[in-house]
Amino acid sequence: MPFSARLTRTSAVCALTAGLLATTAVGATAQVAPAAPRAAETLVVGGTTFPSVSAATMASFTNTFSPNLVNVPYPAQLAPFSGDISLGTSVAAGAATLVQMIQASVAATGSIVVWGISQGALVINAATKALLESPDRPDPDAVTLVRVADPATPVTGMLNFLPDAVLSLLQSESMRTAVETPFNTVIIVNSYDAFSDFPVNPNPVAVLNALAGLFYRHGQTAFVDLQSVPAENISVSVNSYGATTTTYRVPSPDLPLTRPLRDAGIPGAWVDALDALIQPMVDAGYAAAPAPATAAPSAVIAAARPIEGQVRVVPPTAPVIASGDAAVGVTRPAGAVRVPATADRARRGGVEKLSRPLTAAVSTPRAVKAGRS
Repeated sequence: MPFSARLTRTSAVCALTAGLLATTAVGATAQVAPAAPRAAETLVVGGTTFPSVSAATMASFTNTFSPNLVNVPYPAQLAPFSGDISLGTSVAAGAATLVQMIQASVAATGSIVVWGISQGALVINAATKALLESPDRPDPDAVTLVRVADPATPVTGMLNFLPDAVLSLLQSESMRTAVETPFNTVIIVNSYDAFSDFPVNPNPVAVLNALAGLFYRHGQTAFVDLQSVPAENISVSVNSYGATTTTYRVPSPDLPLTRPLRDAGIPGAWVDALDALIQPMVDAGYAAAPAPATAAPSAVIAAARPIEGQVRVVPPTAPVIASGDAAVGVTRPAGAVRVPATADRARRGGVEKLSRPLTAAVSTPRAVKAGRS
């Protein structure tokens, strides 16, 4: 096996282990106004170690696209690192619950968003696969998926790089890539988050920076402001079903690798000078990342608007037996979001770029393509 391939796989395994230690804490960020509601209800699936998400935490999430939020309970475990249940078993249990909740919610409200972060995004992927095989699959126009910090993000998701032996240990062999879906999808990636933005050409500096990103960029993806994302970091593609996937790659204002120096009070000018030396090595880790095959959509994405009124956390539209343990809450961190003046270096091609930063394709008309099922 070539050295680069060994480095990629070894780095991904190390990043997985480190990331599991990082997912229990969320770094400093500030709440921003969510986009306008375009669905009657949003089902929220938390990440590892969060079998249930508290009402206060759900209300703080951005880009849920509805003021009515419903938690999806599931084990949220990842043995042998966290809990006694394997990733595969945890995701399967969550997917079974989510399928029932999607069907009940669509029947009751007519239009929903399904929002999941980290392992929660994997639950969404598994649930949509089950819905594809179900005779009771809801109307594609009634469901929008929002996958946040997804380890199965195309090309850069960490599951693309883990060796088969590790996936077998986690009982997650089928999770390496998300299935093609008839539902419009939004993918939100925080740059340098090793789970969703792992270096495709790893070198030690790029990998260490991504590992640091697990602490500074992973959980924080739940609170990003999509209106701050530069146009060149937004791409849209249409799959064989005619469904639109809008991907936002949120640029980082600095390198996670040197963020501890900033936190320790080292003068910003000194750290900026260090970043300037390190940045080319980090960029090399992401150079020439191949983009998935895409087709340009004909629809225009609607611009974001703040939600008017207060976000309400509501009970499920149908009784659901919680698969997880007692509710686990998180402390909503304080602090200011630092919006970068410039975008990350262009590093992905082959997809249509929007002319301005716009919100997710929740209300985008479905493109008509030959072969749509």
